[in-house]
Amino acid sequence: MNARGIAINVGLAALYSVVFAQCYDLFLYRHYEYVGYALYSRSTAFIALSYLMAVAPVALYRGPNAISSVVSVFVYLLLYVPIIVTFARGSSLPVGQIALIQTTFMAGMALLFLADLVIVRSPFSLDGGVDLLPMILGLTVAGTLYMMVVYRGNLTLPSFGAALYEERFAKESLGAGLATRYISSWLATVLVPLCFAYALAAGKRSYFLAATAACLVLYMAAANKIVILLPFVYVGFYVLVRHRVRFIFPVLGSALAILISALILTADPDGPSWVVASILLNRTIGNGGQITMAYYDFFAVHPQTDYSHVTGIRLLTHSYPYGDLQLGQVIGQFYWSPFMNANANFWATDGIAAMGLAGVAVVSVVCALLFAAMNSVTRTYDTLFVVLAFIPFVITLLNQSLFSSIWSGGAFFLLLFFLFNKRNGAITQRLAGDA
Repeated sequence: MNARGIAINVGLAALYSVVFAQCYDLFLYRHYEYVGYALYSRSTAFIALSYLMAVAPVALYRGPNAISSVVSVFVYLLLYVPIIVTFARGSSLPVGQIALIQTTFMAGMALLFLADLVIVRSPFSLDGGVDLLPMILGLTVAGTLYMMVVYRGNLTLPSFGAALYEERFAKESLGAGLATRYISSWLATVLVPLCFAYALAAGKRSYFLAATAACLVLYMAAANKIVILLPFVYVGFYVLVRHRVRFIFPVLGSALAILISALILTADPDGPSWVVASILLNRTIGNGGQITMAYYDFFAVHPQTDYSHVTGIRLLTHSYPYGDLQLGQVIGQFYWSPFMNANANFWATDGIAAMGLAGVAVVSVVCALLFAAMNSVTRTYDTLFVVLAFIPFVITLLNQSLFSSIWSGGAFFLLLFFLFNKRNGAITQRLAGDA
């Protein structure tokens, strides 16, 4: 990327950071103070320094050279900027300690933007010679039929709101079996994404219909609102970036800045836009910063896990210090209610909860290595197809542990697909710069 492109991205990052700060002051703090958003008076110099740290990593972004570059854009916009701004505006810690926290996250974000510099090439051709996409379609249909059989007689269309959670709780025992849990998880994070990606990138209508039907059945079975929104997410994202993949940072950054600004100005607790504003501004964007700060405050005075919250690693460390409670339940019950499960992003769970600030550095390195592996096995594929396939992984990464994202978020199985699939001309060799 040339100097002009970098300057445009840095300017947009500054604008986005200011817009989110206004969102924090005028929307999140004003309407959601009761859930933990606070607002402290800070010096102009400290706020300026915080903005500088919010913007600085973008200078290392060089365009969508690989899948890691695109995932890093999502991490930056939806997680990193909210973390930096939330600690600056809402933390009661001394400003020197806040600056240290922000610097640690800045280094981690910079590392993720640099992951595309690592190029690993296999000396062997791992192309299995078999087009796996028809198999993906068949497995999607089979998985959907399996869910219909398991939940037969209990398939309903719950509305959003309290009824949704009541429906989910009522059906929880039906999906408790190991096979059902794995099939529903992999259907949502591996099979459906690949079907949507192929349908949109290569114009395959049957794949889109199969994926949409699977989303509908999963929603009717388990009342998972994220799944029912996937068809809209995919179509919206495709329309937004299909001919502009190489401009994905300015496109997404400016779209979010405009949307956030519009919602701040129009959101009224008694108006129709309130639900959209609450979901996007509080649950989707603002929540990442606030939950991360809650994890930091809690694990600064309570035992850290030393990665014992990760099942496999637990064998190499000590016992998990919080019994049968998941990390999200520990934080949710401490700060909010006995029924709250405050799931959090990879920096909070595998960083702060595991080892404090040192853990943020550790998990950033591990995440960068995962990104390098993703880059290596997807390098010959169409950028748009790869990005579409990894959307649920990105959602999981922003809300759960990195290790959970690899397994339940589908990254491991997506890597296997890209590693062994026969190269299909419809989804290969079209680089971001040519999209």
